[in-house]
Amino acid sequence: MNRQQLEAKVSTVAHQLLAAKGFISPVEVLIAMGKLSKEDHERWRFRQIPYLERVISGSLNQLQFLLRALRALARDQLRLKPSRIVYTSWGKGSRQKLRFSKHDNPYLEELYSTHYVGRKLIEAKSAKPQREPVVADQAFALPLSSACAGLLKPSSSLAISLAPSADNRADTSSQSPGNT
Repeated sequence: MNRQQLEAKVSTVAHQLLAAKGFISPVEVLIAMGKLSKEDHERWRFRQIPYLERVISGSLNQLQFLLRALRALARDQLRLKPSRIVYTSWGKGSRQKLRFSKHDNPYLEELYSTHYVGRKLIEAKSAKPQREPVVADQAFALPLSSACAGLLKPSSSLAISLAPSADNRADTSSQSPGNT
């Protein structure tokens, strides 16, 4: 595949990902183009492969061109916002930062780990209403599971007050340790 064909393929895949997800990820572009299998991607995320370039098909020069073409398309033509993502390992144990390139080249690591976010996704996140904080004197009801329903009075829910009311303070002060 020559460079013009590669650029055309990158453009097609990037437009499809942007339409479907609202952002473009270089790793997902590689998977969609058939340069990286989902199985190899998962093995890399589970630290079974030391660096991602080891399992990507094609030459490293071609791969670097592909990443630069994707960055140029996202930045210059689509006007997407770049967002650097830290890829960490999946699975048990501590989360470790994953490597993309054999020699941990900062330039290549940045090309691989930069996602390009569309305006619609940015606007949707900024327009999202913030949750109201829980006020200390509010009470709420929790449904009881069948496993713990027999431990309390027969009821379908349990009311919990976050702040003691005057009645609750009077009840707890009148109880003696021996009466419980």
